[in-house]
Amino acid sequence: MQAYLKGEPMMPDAEFDALKTELKETGSKFAVSTSPKCYIDTGICTVTLKEDQFRSNLLYLPAIIVLTSVWLGIGFELLSTVLRINPLFFLLIGTSFLYTGSKGASLPW
Repeated sequence: MQAYLKGEPMMPDAEFDALKTELKETGSKFAVSTSPKCYIDTGICTVTLKEDQFRSNLLYLPAIIVLTSVWLGIGFELLSTVLRINPLFFLLIGTSFLYTGSKGASLPW
């Protein structure tokens, strides 16, 4: 990369792009940068996006709280008159529905 920026490329562009793609897929620290880099001479700024799974899933928290309250409040109260089910078991039954519903409710409009 440094040789290319100096104007003395060591390999063809297609070969370099293939190598860089392969390194990114394997998660190499040489191809993936988490901090932005700006080059004054070329005016190019780059950064490799690395999604933060914890914060992304944290966005679903308000929707899952509301859906869980509705699931347990209405569903359990209606079924408790007919069947005697432990609320934790009832919650376990609904986890896939609650997770899918919270992801659907949190989509950007």
